This record gives sequence, structure tokens and C-alpha cells, in this order.
Amino acid sequence: MIKFITNHSNTYGLFYIHSRLELLKIAKTRFASYYLTFRSLLKVRESFASMVSSPQLQVLKERSTNAADKQGFEQVEETALDGQFWACVRQVLESTKPIYSMIHFADINKPVIGEVYEKMNTMLGQIKDIIQKDDPNLYTLIHNCVCTWWK
Repeated sequence: MIKFITNHSNTYGLFYIHSRLELLKIAKTRFASYYLTFRSLLKVRESFASMVSSPQLQVLKERSTNAADKQGFEQVEETALDGQFWACVRQVLESTKPIYSMIHFADINKPVIGEVYEKMNTMLGQIKDIIQKDDPNLYTLIHNCVCTWWK
């Protein structure tokens, strides 16, 4: 969705009309790029919905002659209005936030190894709480695998 919009100047311009925020295209070389991209996506969710509902997008879609572009417009529309997609984005962000925070904390130029151990325990506890709340069966499966692996 981000790639399609940023690679087409007309759709990018239309998005810019509907959003006060920039549509970030994070480089994969940056740590936690997917986390940052999803966080950015969630911030512009309403702008996406507004853009795909606009008559201007329908005009752009009708004017496109390329089959790949027509398919891209369809996918952007479906994704932007798909409540299940946005619920998944929220769930991914919620479950990876402790990991992101841990990596961000450790990514400094000073000795923090003593604090890293404490933060690591906190992170694991947070992940456990999130997984247990969302899917107790998944938690049991992961817990059993980890316990078997540590033996």
C-alpha cells in the first residue's frame, strides 16, 4: 500500500491532500523498520480512508490504463477499508512494542549491560502478558516449546 502510493505521484499527491502527516517509507536497513512502518500506518489510517473514499481517487483509477495499476488501486482501497487488517496492525504493534523498546534502549553508545538484563526480564514479562491476553493457547504452545528447548 505504501509502495503503491509513494511510487505514483498522482496518488501520493492525493494522499498529501487528505493527510497532514507524511507517509513514511522506512528503509529496511534501520532496525525495527517494520515496527516503525506499522506505527506510521496506524497514524494515517483515517487519511487512507478519506483518500480511498474521495471521488478524485475514483477518477485516477478509471484513467489508469495499466492492469497492474488498476489492481494496485483495488488493493489500496480494500486494505484501507479492511477493519481486520487494521486490527492485525494494532496487534503486531502491541506484541512487538516491548521488543522495539528493548532494542531502542540497548542502541546507545554507553555501557548498559547491567540494565539490559533487567530490561530483558521486563520485556519477556510484557510479551507473556500480551500473548496470554490475546491467545492463551498460543502462549501455552510457546511456553511448552521454550521449556522443552531449555531442558
